[in-house]
Amino acid sequence: MTEQPYERTMKKAAQILGFSLYVRGWTIKEIAKEVDYSPNSITTWKRDYGWKLRRDLELRDIEQEMRDKVMDAREKIINIADRTLDDVFIKDSNGNIVGVAIQIERVADLKGVTELILKAGGVPDKVESKVEKTVDVDVTGEVKVEVVSPEMAAEIGRLIAIKESEAVDDV
Repeated sequence: MTEQPYERTMKKAAQILGFSLYVRGWTIKEIAKEVDYSPNSITTWKRDYGWKLRRDLELRDIEQEMRDKVMDAREKIINIADRTLDDVFIKDSNGNIVGVAIQIERVADLKGVTELILKAGGVPDKVESKVEKTVDVDVTGEVKVEVVSPEMAAEIGRLIAIKESEAVDDV
């Protein structure tokens, strides 16, 4: 069987450097200037050593390796989150969640717990939709106003939105 160009071993350090630059997207002229060879020499190397196919094969291998590492990391994160949530949630005899076994002391804690529960439940970080509501209110008398921090207001709004979305899902 005949050796394919991409299988040939490059013999000069300049060829190896040229190929590594080619993989990074450099042009033939840029490579020629960097390795101090003529553009014709670089073009010959590209053809004789099958740089295009060699690059495609190497990038494919790198992409697969990255996918494998990401999937492995996701599996580990899911396992850790699952074990953590088992420790956090209080369940009845039927396995239904009836409470949470942690104490929330600050708004930041509430936000963290909310985000953890939402992520564990597969709820995306952002859900955008246009909602129109008409409110007809006749306010008479005194209205009491309590000032809350922006963080607390944001968390309350987020929890109300989640509650309302659950009501829509149940319909």
